[in-house]
Amino acid sequence: MFHSLWCLGARRKGMVITMKGSKRSKGFKDSRCSHFQSGTVSPTQPEEASQIHDEGNRHMNVSIEKKREEAIKRMQMLGIFRETIRQFKDENYVSISEPPHGAFYWAQGEDLKRIKQFEKEHNALVFVVIRSYTNAGKIDSMLFVSDNPEEWWMERTNLMFGMTPAYLHCFDAPNRSGVSIIGIARTAGSGLCLTYCFPGDPNVS
Repeated sequence: MFHSLWCLGARRKGMVITMKGSKRSKGFKDSRCSHFQSGTVSPTQPEEASQIHDEGNRHMNVSIEKKREEAIKRMQMLGIFRETIRQFKDENYVSISEPPHGAFYWAQGEDLKRIKQFEKEHNALVFVVIRSYTNAGKIDSMLFVSDNPEEWWMERTNLMFGMTPAYLHCFDAPNRSGVSIIGIARTAGSGLCLTYCFPGDPNVS
């Protein structure tokens, strides 16, 4: 379903979305954001991914517990506010990182409904949402763990360089919503901000 997303992102056509009122610069050097550090969590090796994949195949898909474990590892790699990670781990709260400083608020109402709909349709687990106001309007980027564990180690490796697959919900251009590759960085407040993205084509799956 999300196979070869990295190639898909590289091929996808369309304008590059940038933060409203800001200039793009190499290395994601936004004054509000910082590079990620590798920390103590290292990318899953192909052997580990293969083992997880075998376990998933026996159940036709990967268990929610495995996806949650992977999601927590990614949140730790991103340096997300510890209480936000704890709330996701212990209480199943998905938070939205809001500009300008990346403060976290629980997803509720229509926001939570969109998350649950995406998870149900794609058998994925959303672990955090980045809200952005861009030159293409308001966008919510849902970071998720897919049902394809063979891709997890590569996704985690790319995460250290500020790249990740995400589902983009474009409020002002719904037909451009879809899965794409985005650039992200950490804010001074241990939140997340969008540095760039490639608008998805309609009905990307």
